Amino acid sequence: MATDNKYDRQLRLWGSHGQRLLSESRVCLLGAGATGAETLKNLVLPGLGSFLVVDDKRVSDTDLTNNFFVTKSSLGKPIAKEVTRNLVEMNEDVSGDFLETNPLAFIQSADRQKEEFSLVIASSFAKCEIGKVASVCSKLSIPLVVIRSYGLIGYIRIY
Repeated sequence: MATDNKYDRQLRLWGSHGQRLLSESRVCLLGAGATGAETLKNLVLPGLGSFLVVDDKRVSDTDLTNNFFVTKSSLGKPIAKEVTRNLVEMNEDVSGDFLETNPLAFIQSADRQKEEFSLVIASSFAKCEIGKVASVCSKLSIPLVVIRSYGLIGYIRIY
């Protein structure tokens, strides 16, 4: 059964209502490392509305070995910008932006932009920082997903 709708598989899974909710969602990724970028990719492909990547790091040699969303030409450039650029290429229906700033400082700032998010994904935060992020998200009633990987082992925690 052929179809012209590129979201046909998702529509069969969660219906038109679910697809509409996904397409209206705005996600914030705090930390543009490999785990965060891959997680965000899995929302971009099925038609996420928009996203914001927040990270103040630059692409390093280590990133080239484990992050599919940076290339050799990305070396030394802002990782948030490079990940965003490559993610938006995967689906023209999705808009993405980036902030080259410290993720923890951004989420704790008075910036009202964070109130617009449907979901915050915190990637590779230290345990002592997760509580701070969770507190801000809780006050704003924004769901938080914390992800971290250690080689082939990782965890996902939902707040």
